[in-house]
Amino acid sequence: MVLIKPFLEELSSKLSLKNKVIFLGFVSELEKLELLNLADIYVLASLREGLPFSLLEAMSTDCICLATPVGDVGRVVVEKQNGFLLEPMNPEFIARKMMEVLSLSDENITLIRNQTRKTILDNYDFKVIVKQMIGAILDDMQQISQ
Repeated sequence: MVLIKPFLEELSSKLSLKNKVIFLGFVSELEKLELLNLADIYVLASLREGLPFSLLEAMSTDCICLATPVGDVGRVVVEKQNGFLLEPMNPEFIARKMMEVLSLSDENITLIRNQTRKTILDNYDFKVIVKQMIGAILDDMQQISQ
């Protein structure tokens, strides 16, 4: 069994990236939020997912997200509206997409960031979800009583 962190640390050293890559390990919720707020881009290059909470967290901080359309990711990330979709197992495509995002105008970046946060507030905010659930329950109760 290959341990991921030592493998990646060795790989970053071989690629002369050791001074550019930091392996943080566990971080607290507060540290995670601070790191997401500092990030320009969040990349989720998964092969399998359900609905990754880390993606929702990144989007909630206005981070521009690039993700593979696996599981429910494709229902959340809409290409060039609130993020960007990646081809799985294609590092060259991921690199090109990152360069594309980094070359966007400030105006386009602002529009995408705003839409990213709006997606989370409109669809994944806990208060919104609870209200939707209560509405659905009340509708069901009303139909049953008729």
